[in-house]
Amino acid sequence: MMKKGIVVLGSANIDHIAKVKNIPVPGETVGDGEYVKTFGGKGFNQAVAAMRASGNVTFLASVGDDDDGKQIIQTIKNDGVNTDHVLYKKGSKTGAAFIFVEDSGENSIVVTPGANKELTCEEVYSYTEVIAGADYLIMQMEIPYECVETAADIAHNNNTFLVLNPAPACKLTGDLMSKVDMLIVNETESEIITGIPFNRAGKNIMAEALIKMGAKSVIITMGEKGAYLNNGKAGTEFTAFKVNAVDTTAAGDAFCGSLTAFMADNIAMEDSIRMASAASALSVQKLGAYPSIPFRDEIDRFINERRE
Repeated sequence: MMKKGIVVLGSANIDHIAKVKNIPVPGETVGDGEYVKTFGGKGFNQAVAAMRASGNVTFLASVGDDDDGKQIIQTIKNDGVNTDHVLYKKGSKTGAAFIFVEDSGENSIVVTPGANKELTCEEVYSYTEVIAGADYLIMQMEIPYECVETAADIAHNNNTFLVLNPAPACKLTGDLMSKVDMLIVNETESEIITGIPFNRAGKNIMAEALIKMGAKSVIITMGEKGAYLNNGKAGTEFTAFKVNAVDTTAAGDAFCGSLTAFMADNIAMEDSIRMASAASALSVQKLGAYPSIPFRDEIDRFINERRE
């Protein structure tokens, strides 16, 4: 039996990481930083996370026709992701992210989107067959909003299950929300989408507000406070795994990508969320996005060790 297909439409960036004792405030220079160059972008990270969690993954992205773009796509292709439909934009720069990571694991990020923001709706329409033929579509917000809307329409019209992780956070129209099967947000993203302060509302009311806006089901990720699922009928709380965080950069991406792979493997939703939480916990223990995303056997081992 053929594995269910997952399509990830999103960004690909070169990540420039500086590990520092503390993130500088305006006007401050911090010395003794440790530099790492790696690959990232939410789309790239989630595609890698889904593939490493044993998913059958196709990546759709827009990169520059520069060395960075070729390097990123060759890397994800070597990992086993289908990259046949990636667009190389002539004369454009591949997206880049400049990331400061504190000793505490907290980070601060500046993104220069480059070719990610040059994706057009016409190009997304050219992906209709690929999206329509998939079982799952995962998207984020590092590509133009109208491209996300176009892909959501294609998914909706072809019964492709849409997983949306609206990061970086932005307001979402009711039309887009009504096509979302699974909305995955953190506390800040939920606040920006609803306009409701999280501390005042709490996870239950916040999830209900997002369901009222149109999403069929909602997962709110809350870092060390765990996760919360509202499937449109009832709410379920999940505790976080306790680990020492080194770099939280790809935690959300590891969660979204691996969760979709587990759902595609017909694993029950509650078990899928626990396993995705384990993937997230493993990812924060290493520096960088791409190097930190765990494989399925690591996730299984991590969970089994905590059952003993």
